[in-house]
Formats: sequence, C-alpha cells, structure tokens
Amino acid sequence: MIAPPVSAGDHFVFYGLLKQGAPGGPRGLDLERHGEFLGPCRFKGTMFDMGEYPGVVRQKGLCHGMLYRLDHPRIARKLDAFEGVRPAEPRDALYRREKVSIVDDFGRPCAKAWAYVYNRPVTGRPMVRSGFWSSADSGRRQRMA
Repeated sequence: MIAPPVSAGDHFVFYGLLKQGAPGGPRGLDLERHGEFLGPCRFKGTMFDMGEYPGVVRQKGLCHGMLYRLDHPRIARKLDAFEGVRPAEPRDALYRREKVSIVDDFGRPCAKAWAYVYNRPVTGRPMVRSGFWSSADSGRRQRMA
C-alpha cells in the first residue's frame, strides 16, 4: 500500500506534538520553513490521551487542533515517519493519514484536511472530553485515570 499523495498547498490538522510550539515535536523538521500555521480549528473525531501524546479516532465528537498549510510536500514522508504511518504494513501503523472534516462555528463541515488518525485500540485510555490536548495536562489525566 502507498501512502496517499500530498500536494503543495494541502492542509493538515495538528492536534498533538506537531502543534505549533508543542514540546516533543520532531527534531530537524522546521514546519515554519515548509509551510504556515494558519490558526486554531475544530475537526470531527474523538480524542484520547495515550500518555505522552494524544490519539484521535473517527468517532462522533469534536476536537481542537491547529490548521497548517504545507508548502513543500517532500516533508510529508518525515511527518508520516514521525507519526508512525507504515504504508507497507498499515495494520502495524501507530497512525494513518486521512482526510477529516474541518467544521465551522456551527459544527458544519466547511473544509477537508489531512490528520493523523490513531490506528490502535483505545480501550482503557482516558478520553479527552474537551477535545483539546495539552502536554501539560497529559500526566495529570494519567494519574486520575
């Protein structure tokens, strides 16, 4: 299986370690140089706390992230590698890159963007009910679970 192609100008939703300013992001990948962070957005999905990072699954819900425009598609492979996307072995992948619906202030779909969708079971993981993940909150949620 081949990863879906990415083109210059494609939008991504980053909701965890790839968010602008998030600690723990990929070293050596200058997102500011390869595109532009456009601002906060909401998208359809349900978020879970995986410990050091979040995972979103395709269930009914609303999540918060950062919309990003990718200007240089050659870095998509590095993004996929950071997120554990495995096109040759999709069942073993930590995430899949899929298009999700960006929603407006009324919850209506208004655009599509790539997002990294969690590809493993979420049973027993705490749901992030607010749909907003912060690395500072992650450890506290783990202790409360």
